[in-house]
Formats: sequence, C-alpha cells, structure tokens
Amino acid sequence: MHYLPLMGEGSDHKRGRSFMKYMVSNTPRQILNAVAQKESQALIAKLLADPDNWIHTVETQVAKISAQAAWNDGDTKTAENSVGNANTLIPRISPDCAIENKLPFLAKIPDWVPLVLQPWKCSEVKRYNRERGFWLGQLEKVRQNPRDKAAQLSWMETFLHHEEEDEEAGYAIGMLAMIGGVLLSSPVQSLLLALCLFPEWQKKAQEEIDAECGDVAPQAADLSKLPTVRALIREVFRWRPPVPLEDQQYMSNVELRAITRDESFFPNPEDFKPERWLDPKFPTYKAPLSQYPKIKGHSGFGWGGRSCIGQDFSETVLFIMSSTILWGCNVTKKMDVTTGKEFDIPWLDIEPPNSIVKPTWFPLDVKARNGRKL
Repeated sequence: MHYLPLMGEGSDHKRGRSFMKYMVSNTPRQILNAVAQKESQALIAKLLADPDNWIHTVETQVAKISAQAAWNDGDTKTAENSVGNANTLIPRISPDCAIENKLPFLAKIPDWVPLVLQPWKCSEVKRYNRERGFWLGQLEKVRQNPRDKAAQLSWMETFLHHEEEDEEAGYAIGMLAMIGGVLLSSPVQSLLLALCLFPEWQKKAQEEIDAECGDVAPQAADLSKLPTVRALIREVFRWRPPVPLEDQQYMSNVELRAITRDESFFPNPEDFKPERWLDPKFPTYKAPLSQYPKIKGHSGFGWGGRSCIGQDFSETVLFIMSSTILWGCNVTKKMDVTTGKEFDIPWLDIEPPNSIVKPTWFPLDVKARNGRKL
C-alpha cells in the first residue's frame, strides 16, 4: 500500500484506512493542543518578521504540527522536506500538470527504452526514491529511539507495537503527515486572503475572541465559545474548498463543486458571507451556536469510505491556528509606498491547476495587535 487516497476500493484500501484511522484517533488531545498552540504562535512571529513569505511559512508551520504527530519530530527541516515531497507529488497526480497525465500513452512505453529518452519517467523515479528514503528514514529514527518521553504523540511510535510491514506503515504515516501539512495549510492560506478582503469579519471575530479569551491565546477548550471564528473557518471552506471533489460514480452533467454553490441553500454563493452560518434567516443556520457551525463535517472532508479520517485532528489544528492568528495580529492588504494606495489582490486567482487548491501569492501586511505577547 502506498498512496491511500489514490487506491481503488478493496481489501488493501480497507486495511490501510483502518490502520491510519487508528493512528489518528489515538493522538493524545492535550499534546496535540499544546503543539498546535506553540506552532501557531511561532507562525505569527514569522509572519510579523517576514509577511511576504506567508505561503511558505504557513505550509511549514502546519507541516511541523503533522510531523510531530507522525514522528515526534519538530525540526523545521523535516517539515520542509514533507512540504517539498507534497509539492512534487501533487503535480504528478493532477490531471492537468504532469505530461504523462495529459498524454496517457506515454505510460505504455516499454521498460527497455532508456530513461534518458523518457525525462518524465526519470524525474518520477528521482521523486519516488527521495520520498521513499525520507519516509523510511523517519521510521528508522523513531525505531532507534522508542522510549522518547514525548513519543506518545507519534503515530510511528504507535506503529512499532503493530505488525504492519515497514514499507506499508512508512508510507501510510508519511502520507498522513503530508496530507495533514499541505491540505490543512490551504484553508489557512485562504483565511489570510479572506481577512485582507473582508476586514469587517476580522474585526467581528477579534471582538468575540477578546470578549471570551482576553489576553490569553485561544485554546481548544474555547471552541464552543467562538461561533464567529467557526463560521469564518466554515465559510472559508465553502468559499475556497481546498480539494476538488469527484465521486466514483456520478450522473452526467452534474458538477459536484455546485454543492457549495447551490443558491437555494447558499444565497449569493460567490459572496463571502460567514453570517450564513450565524443568522437564522439563512437556510444553513443551525442552533445552538455553542455547537454549530461545526468545522468538521463539511463537504470538503468528503463522505463515506472516502471521507477524511482526521477530521477531529483537522478541526483542532484549524481552530487553534485560525483563532491564534485573529487573536494575535491584524492581517491587511499591503500599502504601496510609492502610491500610498493598497495593492490590489487577485482574489479569484489560484495556484496552477492541481489536486490542492490554494490562493496565488499576493502582498499582505501583518501587524501585532496591541497588548499581545507571543
């Protein structure tokens, strides 16, 4: 078993999914909360120091949370390796990126043809070897230090008490770390876009956080107290879903993206409206607000046998990171010093088409809120 999301239905997929679900469900909540808080505050510090590098910073800090869950490894280099592997894999599996996906007959070229005549295959062999070496290397690092006190967070540490093959477990846990890093960074990046474009909602969320949390950064226990923050995250998911959706069987002429653009359920669907989750006049409203809107359970997490197995993990990370950003700083459009005007943001632009949707780079500014100590 290698890439679980790409596997067909069957016993291998079922076994791999059960194994990965067990790993994620046994993540100690208190330790995850502490790691997410630490890395979220580090994210703010890095954004304040270098706001122009926000794409890389968000990806790396989210990946550090996943890397600590996977291997108990908080090294920035490990997170960057995980992100790098993801950013080379995703174009390979995206329909409109890799040349062999556009020209499927290339996959039928006989093996005896030298790799020098197949540069696309040569690059894939290098990518695969680099990824495999990294994931199995992480497994060995954990195995050589199994009694590390903090390793109770590590999915790999849990694996050492099971009978899975090294290759299978190495890929399963490596894939979890990769997905946790890249997929979760996408909505955080889209949140930064939303905060720049809709500052009134940044202010509303900050007022709610100030009233409930004061000078203490939000924690996982504050989830039920901050419906505006949850609505903001939920609307980001609807407005800019991180993954394209497709079923294995579907009716012709049905576009599943329309799920979040159904005007009977989402009035003015192209507009960013967190109030649709908070105001009883909208069909999406649910009570009580101490429970709804939920971050998990969104269509972006999928359904059934293909649904995200880490929704609780994702909810914790997204809530803590998003609420900490709102608590600690103001995110705004960047001012052009030559004209004195704000830079325009191409808010409809996304990264070149691939399997993970995220906004293209744009200039933004990040300032610490008064009285906030990181």
